[in-house]
Parts: sequence; structure tokens; C-alpha cells
Amino acid sequence: MRRSLLLLLLLTWTLPARAIDCVDYGNGPRWMSTLPLTAGTSTDIAFRGNIAYVGGTKLKVVYLADPKAPRVLYTVQESANEVLRLSYSANRLATASKSMGVELYSTSQPTQPPRQSIFSTPSWAIEVCLAGDYCYVGTQLSGMFILDVSDLANPVQVGHLPATLPCRRIYAQGSYLYVTYGGQNNRPATIYDISDPVNPVAVSGWTNNVWDAVPVGDRLYVGLDTAAFSIYDIADPTQPVLLGTTPATGEISSLLPIGDHVFTLTWSGVDYLDVYADRGTGPWEHVGQATCSFSTQVLRASGNYAYVVGADGLDIFDPSHPEGGASLLGYYETTFRPMLRQVEAGGGYAYVANEAWETGDNVIEILDLSDVLHPQRVNWLLYEWTYPTDFVLRGDLLYVADGSGIQVVDVSDPPNPVQVGHVNTLGTSFQLAFHDDLLEVAVDNRGLQVFSIADDPTTPVSRGHINFDQASYAIATMDSLALVLVAGGTLKVADVSDPVHPVEIGQIGGLLFASNIAVRGSIAFVDGDAAIHVIDLSDPTAPVELSQVSIPGGAEALVAWENSLYVATYTWGMRVLDIEDPSQPFYLGEVVTGSSCEGVAVYDDVVLLGTRARLDVAPLDCGLITAAPAGAPPAPLRLAAQPNPFNPSTRIHFSL
Repeated sequence: MRRSLLLLLLLTWTLPARAIDCVDYGNGPRWMSTLPLTAGTSTDIAFRGNIAYVGGTKLKVVYLADPKAPRVLYTVQESANEVLRLSYSANRLATASKSMGVELYSTSQPTQPPRQSIFSTPSWAIEVCLAGDYCYVGTQLSGMFILDVSDLANPVQVGHLPATLPCRRIYAQGSYLYVTYGGQNNRPATIYDISDPVNPVAVSGWTNNVWDAVPVGDRLYVGLDTAAFSIYDIADPTQPVLLGTTPATGEISSLLPIGDHVFTLTWSGVDYLDVYADRGTGPWEHVGQATCSFSTQVLRASGNYAYVVGADGLDIFDPSHPEGGASLLGYYETTFRPMLRQVEAGGGYAYVANEAWETGDNVIEILDLSDVLHPQRVNWLLYEWTYPTDFVLRGDLLYVADGSGIQVVDVSDPPNPVQVGHVNTLGTSFQLAFHDDLLEVAVDNRGLQVFSIADDPTTPVSRGHINFDQASYAIATMDSLALVLVAGGTLKVADVSDPVHPVEIGQIGGLLFASNIAVRGSIAFVDGDAAIHVIDLSDPTAPVELSQVSIPGGAEALVAWENSLYVATYTWGMRVLDIEDPSQPFYLGEVVTGSSCEGVAVYDDVVLLGTRARLDVAPLDCGLITAAPAGAPPAPLRLAAQPNPFNPSTRIHFSL
């Protein structure tokens, strides 16, 4: 026992330092979860402790005690069909809608608020703001109405400000009202003195370009339609003093200071939550970014979290560590017409499928990773008028599903690959997976076909197959089990312990738009249109869905590695999830790439990302690796993870 302990200590202390420092992906606005909503084109959120009121298609009551698992408690069926804006104050809730004007609710029963009254406006009500006993209502064509709501059941109009432009945003702070108006090319903003609440008096303002103007203390944060934001000193709101203007990454729809940073909702082809910091040397510095759901509308904060409401969901972020996050280390840019779809790596080389759909000349590029930050192409495998739908690296052999069957390529000398074998499959071969000496193939409308490579790895021999009801297109192995995705969103479980007679023993459905599987122990991770499904297969005859994790924009590829799941997404980047507890996976961070991310593989010290034009190189996540970062003291009695000598490669599938 003492000798074993000494050996363990020696191994721990003599591990080589990592060549590349990892990065804490947790530093940055952490996406916690997304609650899908049918919100329409514009909506909002208001808070009452752990209860939130969310607009969209009907007013919804949402429970937020666990930011990783928000849930709808109640839908107010009598509410308007399209609730655009909300305001909450002192057990009063006001909503603005196109069809009903202003709806007023009492929240004395917070989870089922009863509607007290409706105030109809001449044109759409598009904004609402409660301030004491008054409610300021912005409309599309009729200016701003002022209501006395001291009696919620009997609101009384006590004032009106005409306007020729839509009254888009209204904020109240102290004795002042901050109002932005919006037209096609005319977006002014005005500050009103409301010492007399029923007779607002304009005291200052801006003539154009304002999307949002948010007062917080002595500062006014102004989002501009010129891809910038300005900050003003409003110690005297009648004479705002410009403190500075900062260029933004795109057009700002909403902004908010949280702590010492400014967070903005920015659109530049994709919706982002951007973070800026004041370095005291001029314009604020852009220090962080996270991808949001589609068509974001407003940014709000409550407690320790930030909330982004969009046309199809409510995103929840932890902004406590807003700076940092991972950035790219290097890249390889292909000279072929680009669509890098799948990535495989091992033995100092990467193999990248490049779909040149315009010419029909599809290739697998072979890249030298001796300088992993600057991969260099040394050769390629050409596939004319067909496409390698999947490939797996096993030792010195590359097994390629080429549609008609399985091609075997000797890559013992990667710059000089040689085809050494080929075997036909029963139908179109889609994806491959190995278990020991068995090669298992998802074969379109013929189900699962099992090959043996025990006698000659260059000549796979068909041993058996099993038909399923629908087309088979994705596969992974879990010991002697084959997990096969079939059309319609069903995961089939087959026992392949007798490869001549594989037997279906279980299944689970409801996995719509699924196309890839990653396995960790007895857990399978299955992608979908906007979520990762976590499936427990400890009883393979009765698979159970443990949890779901929303992935805005959809997953294109995924790989499970130690306690993490790396997910390539269509919305231009990779997301990283902590899966140590598969029943509660959570988001750690992301890497933004220049285009949609189609493939991902973990290799040595880095993550390789296949995008539409490049193979990007990103760092690993410090929080999820066993080996210590360079310069860190090794932890006692802990062995770093070493490559598996029997299967050193990392494989990953892609969406067809």
C-alpha cells in the first residue's frame, strides 16, 4: 500500500506542464437557461420577487427561484393576445397591448393575478410605466396618456401629451420621466419634469438616433441606432452632460448598467448580449459577449441575474463575472470552397471534412498539428460527386462512410494516405461507431449493420443487421449497446453482444430534429433543434430523459469530454456545458466564431472547431480538466487524465 501511494505521488508531481494555458470559460455573462415562449414581435418582463410577469401571446406568470429551471406557473387567459410591455409597482401590474390598450391587475395573489380593469386607447398601447398612483401609457399614434390608477378598478385619464411619433420607451426616476419616441428615420428622446404628475414639462432632450434611454442614479445610458451608446451625467436632468460615447458591435435595442459594466442587446446579424467596461482612458472597452435567442427586445435585471426577452424565449444570464471568457488561439483557413463539417484528430493530425457543394469536389483535408495554433494542410482525400458522411480514426486507419459503403484509408503516414479497403453496406451509410472489434453503421432505411474487423482491420466483414421502422442516420456505442437515431426523433437501443443477431431492447421518443449522439458512462446526450436531451440508459430497456438544456440557435455537433460537453452551434460559435451532474447540466461559456460552427473535437490542449470557412483553435476550459494549467501546483493524490492508448482519437458527428 505504501509503495502504491509513493508511486501515485511521484506520478502526480512529475506530470508535464500543459503546453497551452486553458481558459476559465466561466468568466463572462453565463447563460443559465432559456424558457421558450411564443412572444410575437415585441414583449417585456416585470418582477415581483421570484415571480416574473412575462408578455407575449397572453400574460404569463413565471417562477424564477431556480434560474436554471424557470417554469410557467399560470397563463392569464383573459389577457390580450399580444402583450407588448409591462410595469410593476406596489402590487400593481400594468400591461400594454395592441388589442386592449392598458390592462390593470392586482398582484395581491401573485401567481394568479386578477384583472381589475381595461383602459382603451385610440391607437395601440405599446409602452406602459407605473409611477406612484399614476400610469404613463405610450401609444403608436396618439401620444402619451396619463392615468390615475389609485383605484385599479376605475382608472381615470388625468392628462395627455400629443405626439406624432410612436412613444416607444418610458422610464420614471424621481421627479422625471425619460421618454424615447420612434419612427422610421426619426428617433428623438425627451426628459420631462413630473413634479406635477398630470402636467409633464419637457426640460431637455435629443432630436434623433435614440433607441433607449435608461436612467440609473446620476447617469443616463442612451442606446443609439448608430451602433454606439452614450453616457450622460443627469445630476441635473434639465442639463444632461455628455460623459462619453462608445462604439458598439451593432445596433443597440436595449441597455443596462449592472455593477461596474454596461450590458447591451446588440443586433449585427445575430442577437448578442455585449459587455463593456470603463478603463478610464476613453471609450468603454468591449470585454464580453454571449449569444441570445432570436429577435431580442428588452434587457432587465433582478436579484443576481439578467433577463433577455426575445420573440421566441426568455434567456437568463449570470452577470457576476462579466469579463473574459474564451477567445480563439489560432486557425486554419481552407483554400477549397468552404463548408467544414466534421473534425477528427489524433496522432498529431486533424482530419476535416470539407463540403464543396458548388463543384461537387468534396474532400477530407489532412492537417499537420505539430504547431497546433497554426495547422497546415499536408494532403487531402477527394470524393467526387459523393460526400463522406462520417469518418472515424482508429489507430493508423481512417474509416470513411462514403454513401455506398465503408472506405478504409491507411494514414500511418498522413501526408501520404493510401486506400487499403472498401466494403459495401446494405444501403446508404451515414454514421459509424466502434465497440472493441465491431464496426457499427447506421444505414439509412436498413437500420443497423454490424461489421467485424477482428481478422483484418482493412477488410470489415458483415456479421449481422437489424431493421428499424424508420431511416437510421446517427449512431453511438455504449459498451455492447448500439444507440441509433431514427427518423421521427426516436433513439433505438440495440444489444449487439451477439453481433450476428443484434436485438432491439429499448427506445425513447420525443427527440425532434435530433441528429447526433455523445456518450458519457451510462448517459447519452442527444442534440435537437434548440436543446440538448440528456438520456439515462442505466436501464437500457427503459431509457429515461433526465433533463434538457436549451441551446439557442440549434446544435450542429457535440462531444462529451470528462465533465464537459462541447457543442457546436449554428449561431456562430461553441457552447460549453458542465455535465458532472447530468440531471442538472449548466452553461459555462462560449467561443464566438466568425460563422456557424459545424464540427468540434477535443485534441491535446485545445478544442478544434469546424466552421464554414476555417478550422478554429480554442483553449480548453480550466474548470473541466483534470490536468493543472501551466504553472499551477499539482494537486496531491490526483492523476491527470492521459490519452487512451487503445482509442486515442476523439470523434464527432455532424448534422446532415
